[in-house]
Amino acid sequence: MNHSCPAQVLAATGYDFAVTWYENDGNMTFAVRVVDTEVIQPREVVARDGDGDGDVDLFVAVRGASELVWYEDDGRQNWEKIVIADDAYGAYTICPTDLDGDGDIDVVGASKEKDEIPWYENDGAMGFGEHMVSTTAVGVRYSIVADMDGDADLDVLAALAGRDCTVWYENGCENQDYAPATSLLALGLEASSAPDSLMTIIAEAEGYGDDVG
Repeated sequence: MNHSCPAQVLAATGYDFAVTWYENDGNMTFAVRVVDTEVIQPREVVARDGDGDGDVDLFVAVRGASELVWYEDDGRQNWEKIVIADDAYGAYTICPTDLDGDGDIDVVGASKEKDEIPWYENDGAMGFGEHMVSTTAVGVRYSIVADMDGDADLDVLAALAGRDCTVWYENGCENQDYAPATSLLALGLEASSAPDSLMTIIAEAEGYGDDVG
């Protein structure tokens, strides 16, 4: 993607089976740049420099194909598709971040149909090994990361449609072992407005609810 423009727009359109980038010419006029038109029900696309080469790659949750995908930019907006996971059933979201603090980009997912929150550890050469935050995240739709308790490691927050709640998984730091989910319903946030709810939690969380298993 083009770093020189002040604002770019990304779209994942499930009915068109497409991931598209709209390039801003600097005057808020946008040119359509197609990344891929054979993506079966993409749910979310996130821009991030995944391999540290100075250009922006794309990470996509593809619900229809049960995939988490990385599109590597070669620096000229030519995209190589790399499948991180092909068993992410009910993939709604993808969160590229350095979860283990080793300097490379890992990926956190949300598999609604498997009730799982997996994370994929980057081996430093963009090979990914699967680990689990939770295997009891009933109906999970969204997951994001934040240092909720100020202990300098990244915790995981998730919206569980199956329990109609938003929960926090505390990172135990050692080997990224995560504590059982703690409900944050005390904040009055509902899973139905998950993305806004999770971002509000990061900004405003004060006190935590009950253990939900």
